[in-house]
Amino acid sequence: MKKHAILLLAHNQLNHLIDLVNMFDENFHFFIHLDKGAHYEEEDILKIKNIENVQIIKQRHKIKWGGYSIIKAFTWLGRQIPSIKDYAYIHLMSGHDTPLQSPEKIIAYFEKHNGKQFLHHFRLPSANWAGNGGLDRLKYYHFYDQFNAKNKFGLKIIRVLIRIQKFLGIKRDLSHLNLKLFGGSCWCSLTGSCFQFCMDYLKTHPEYLKSMKYTFAPDEFFFHTLVMNSPYKEHVANDNLYFINWDERASNSPSILTSDDFEKIQKSKKLFARKITLPHSNLLKRKIKKNIIS
Repeated sequence: MKKHAILLLAHNQLNHLIDLVNMFDENFHFFIHLDKGAHYEEEDILKIKNIENVQIIKQRHKIKWGGYSIIKAFTWLGRQIPSIKDYAYIHLMSGHDTPLQSPEKIIAYFEKHNGKQFLHHFRLPSANWAGNGGLDRLKYYHFYDQFNAKNKFGLKIIRVLIRIQKFLGIKRDLSHLNLKLFGGSCWCSLTGSCFQFCMDYLKTHPEYLKSMKYTFAPDEFFFHTLVMNSPYKEHVANDNLYFINWDERASNSPSILTSDDFEKIQKSKKLFARKITLPHSNLLKRKIKKNIIS
């Protein structure tokens, strides 16, 4: 039986990260990127490194919300996998996720649907996204890696720079990519062969990776565009198998999951969930673990 690889980005919640890894078994190999801005002590990192099926990637990027840095981290992780095609599936995850099923049930699900790509997607432009149906994310130069969009001052600078470009009539020409554009949720599960196709495409088409610089939230269209322009597009399920609550609560989008979401999570039959944030999700985590064991 082929194993699964999980490419995981983490920047905090060390205890949850260790817990998350331990909820899987030896059939899942973790390739973890620790954010350069994370405040992990070396002894804490060792706790993760000492888990048998975990590999911590040494080169660490500082992930900025909305920036190209998340693509740099994921593609760097992908390059560290010795032989991608040897894995049944490659899963993109974050340190705020959790499995909702046992490792055995997750493996069984993907064996039953072997060859399917699980990728939430939609064609751009789309009514799902503001800004010219999402095309403004690519057509203008966004500076989310240079400024912190999580504070008002940084976000204001980014928006002012966009307004200046619109006033001056500056637009990026992406026609040379010759690709239909797609967007969707970043988190996905792709077969090893499909993920290998994406990594090979980046080698032969370096202009595609370059075009992702200075875009807004490229993780939400990077793999989608590649997969939906590939031979694998005929086998894509428009579902990333994640339970995510987009009903914004306490200015969090997506919402932080709590025990109040447990019933909906059970009914969803999904394999994974986000957004797990401690201590708000502590009770929910206990319920999920109990449900998995039972």
